Amino acid sequence: MPSQQHNKIGLLGAGNMGSAFYDGLRSLFPSEVLYVADKNAEKLAAFSGAHTSTDFTTIIDACDVIILAIKPFDLEKSFEAVSAASMEDKLIISMLTGASLARLTEASGAKRVIRVMPNLAVKVGKGVTAWFGNDAASTEDKAFVEKMLAPMGAVHALERESQFDAVTAVSGSGPAYFFYLCEALTAFAKQQGFSEALANKLAAETCISAAALLEQTDQTAEQWRRAVTSKKGTTDAALSHLEANGFVQLMGEAMARAKNRSEELSNA
Repeated sequence: MPSQQHNKIGLLGAGNMGSAFYDGLRSLFPSEVLYVADKNAEKLAAFSGAHTSTDFTTIIDACDVIILAIKPFDLEKSFEAVSAASMEDKLIISMLTGASLARLTEASGAKRVIRVMPNLAVKVGKGVTAWFGNDAASTEDKAFVEKMLAPMGAVHALERESQFDAVTAVSGSGPAYFFYLCEALTAFAKQQGFSEALANKLAAETCISAAALLEQTDQTAEQWRRAVTSKKGTTDAALSHLEANGFVQLMGEAMARAKNRSEELSNA
């Protein structure tokens, strides 16, 4: 059971990330202490056992912990009908990209606020999530967040809030870069005459097997790349072309764009 301070847990937003978080919460806490709100009543049907409502204020008022899985532009209006006094003892956990601790505090009226930045793989318990809390968040609050996130994958505490922009660019958006590479492998395989089904499998299974080497050994990506690259061999021919065309620089520039966009959202 949650502690007295974290007795009832409310989730605002029933989209992909909200659903993934609910699955993690359900593995730790009984469904009777879980509450879910979303404006779309059809989405709530998937949250069997939990208390559900299309009214955010109802869920906010009922809970000690409020997890925000809504769109950043919905933040302020989600708390419009909530009194600031009722929020003083609640913990806010936010996964809203670009929403700073200061903005979250002002919008919600809560004093204890923790930001988290997960990625989509939390859906399968293989996510990467970074977090950082404000000074008002207690040691117990931070331990609760670590416990909550553990079933969803790797968890990393940040040293300062400003690191969220870079985390967003690397691990938050990172799965999309990985999927894009997989798309490129699939497209080439199809061009070579493989069926779509086989092309998809060859690409996906190759990416998965390479990731498994990183996960199950102590070797770095660079070490594995060197291990599989024979001088003047086929892999060397491909990587030399990527290097000559500025692949690393291009990826760096792309992630800088993602980081800059996160900064823009933070300052909006």
